[in-house]
Amino acid sequence: MQHKILLLASFVDKNYIHKFLYTLKDKHGVDPEKIFVFDLSEDDFLLTYKLKIEPGERFDIRKELPKTIQIHKKQKSFFTINALNKLIERDSGLEDGNINHKQHKIDWGLYENKLILLKKDRLEISDIKRVFLSNSWYVYRKIIMIRDNNKENQEKDVSKKLDTVLGKNDCQGEDCIIQDPEEIVKRENKKIITNDGRQLLSEYRTR
Repeated sequence: MQHKILLLASFVDKNYIHKFLYTLKDKHGVDPEKIFVFDLSEDDFLLTYKLKIEPGERFDIRKELPKTIQIHKKQKSFFTINALNKLIERDSGLEDGNINHKQHKIDWGLYENKLILLKKDRLEISDIKRVFLSNSWYVYRKIIMIRDNNKENQEKDVSKKLDTVLGKNDCQGEDCIIQDPEEIVKRENKKIITNDGRQLLSEYRTR
């Protein structure tokens, strides 16, 4: 049995676009570079993308992806099936009833860059305009980097930086200089503890 592909449309607040891109990638495996973004209104973007559903998997769109619907596409138009049927009835002058909608054609040239929905049994046709978020991928990668940089990796990074400091050959200020090796009492957590209480990052001797 083959997997099922759903074409979905999400209505996303422009202030949360990058967070939504991250959620789609992290939870549902949708590549941000394969998401199409359209300017829908002053406050919202329309995002369209394909989601793969594995055989036997149950996917509740309303639960998993709020403000998201299954959508269909024809040329540069997006629509739901119910909205398409209503559009056919309107443009063909048909009355509600037993209608074979497949027998009637739509002039899609009239609906380029349009989103066609049915709300409370009324057609709602909105203009949409493709936009390109030049920094969306960068922001997404930055979020991923922060998430994946767990405590263990952070400690390794700090340790590496300390090792770099300890390997330097120069030091400024007399407090950085160990005049006599006997001053060193012990080394603790990358620090050198001297008998006068100084805690240095490295060991230096005068020449």
